[in-house]
Amino acid sequence: MAAGFSVLISCIALGFSLFAFLHNQRKDRRDLFLQMHQLLTSSDLRRGRWILFQKINDEESVERLSDDEWRDIDRAMSAYNALGLYIAKKYINERDVMDIWAKPICAAWKAAQPYVAYRKRLEGSSPWKYFDFLSECARREIARIGDNSDVEIWRRGPVS
Repeated sequence: MAAGFSVLISCIALGFSLFAFLHNQRKDRRDLFLQMHQLLTSSDLRRGRWILFQKINDEESVERLSDDEWRDIDRAMSAYNALGLYIAKKYINERDVMDIWAKPICAAWKAAQPYVAYRKRLEGSSPWKYFDFLSECARREIARIGDNSDVEIWRRGPVS
């Protein structure tokens, strides 16, 4: 009788531990997603994306960037790269990210191609393999929901 009671208590403790582990893992993934979302909407990353969309047309326009503009774009690209890594490693729920960020990710990757090509030519490789992976996930999500519209790069006015 005492042995049965001990086994029952052990099973309940094991079940509670498993529940706590899974609950905390889900909470940690949600918190990381919220932190990444806040980072991606921060003013410096928004500035990097704005420069990417407004000032980058070709590799020559990349060469004309100031040091600050270069750093702003690189920071935005690196944040997308980290987000791609987090999705690839399943640290963040892919569906949560794609529900909000699928189209902006595709647009940013498309706008970044002259910058990526310039860096590849300059350094011999592209440091954004996870951003590329992230854009593929975003393209699949857009196709999955049946959004057939092509992602276009919107520019506010003439590039200066």
